[in-house]
Amino acid sequence: MVQSKALRIVVTGAGGIVGSALRERLPQEPTAVEVVGLTHADLDVTDDRRVEERLLEIAPDAVIHAAAYTNVDQCEEEPDRAREVNAEGTAHIAGVCKALGCGLIYLSTDYVFDGKSDRPYQEEDPVSPLGVYGATKWEGEVAVREQGPEDSLIVRTAWIYGWGGRHFVDAILEKGNLGEPLRVVTDQRGSPTYAGDLADALKDLLAARARGMLHVTGQGDCTWYEFAREILQVAGFDPELVKETTSTTLDRRAPRPSYSVLDNAAFRVRTGRAMRPWPEALRDYLAQRGVLLEA
Repeated sequence: MVQSKALRIVVTGAGGIVGSALRERLPQEPTAVEVVGLTHADLDVTDDRRVEERLLEIAPDAVIHAAAYTNVDQCEEEPDRAREVNAEGTAHIAGVCKALGCGLIYLSTDYVFDGKSDRPYQEEDPVSPLGVYGATKWEGEVAVREQGPEDSLIVRTAWIYGWGGRHFVDAILEKGNLGEPLRVVTDQRGSPTYAGDLADALKDLLAARARGMLHVTGQGDCTWYEFAREILQVAGFDPELVKETTSTTLDRRAPRPSYSVLDNAAFRVRTGRAMRPWPEALRDYLAQRGVLLEA
């Protein structure tokens, strides 16, 4: 029996949280996938000539473009750099993918919305980013649609945590270990998303040859305050360490959407399955970390 050739998938931003999860999850059975992970040291997406050379050399079947400038406050201080990475860098990737005839999945963000909705955002809802990060990620979406392959897929996600980088969950655990009280906002609501679950979802979408736009997050929603209490509770710390505060009391340069819950209905239709409820995924991640779980 002749074995079919494994799909060769390039993952940009392979050193980050999502990239690390993709490198772990994509090659797993039953799908035969060869992953070529490219960190920033391997590929600077702002260098259009290098992007072309590297992708021509690898000849991928598809690219999952996870590389981005994601520090939202620093984006406000360095808007030109944010645009160079998130918008122009994405345009470079999109153009080469189209020239090579390979697939493209671009990871975008809930920050393309202004947070004024009273229901979960659907894919066709109008965007209105509040800050530089959301604006430049939206420009990346436009670049994919206008310059990328016709069958490109844009996946918006939110509140990511996992292995491979600093994030909210680990920061809360550190505070819990120290027994230090912390103030967390009650006026921002979204959907925590475990990077391992997102990687599995992207694997399913690759197999389904999905295209267009999809929202993919952990199922359900909460405030950052509720999320922090759940983290401490599951890890065996005192959730009363978390004290309520509001966004106006925090000295942050970038504005955040107050409500950025994304509707996953289209993902369920496309794949035939739902994302895991965020509390279940959180418990899985904490178990992998070896954190003591509640009885």
